[in-house]
Amino acid sequence: MIRPRIIRIKETCNYVGMSRATIYRLIAQEKFPAPVKIGAQAVGWELSELDKWADSLSARH
Repeated sequence: MIRPRIIRIKETCNYVGMSRATIYRLIAQEKFPAPVKIGAQAVGWELSELDKWADSLSARH
């Protein structure tokens, strides 16, 4: 089984070109993929989910 690539918030911000505040605001609005828990106090995002999200945005335009 291949493990999904998980990236933390700093890399997520760079990857999608958004600030941390914008990402968390969009999560609250259910317009951005929710993070996955990777530790007691750590979360990250599956890179494949971010790619799907980005693809869905480009499909709208």
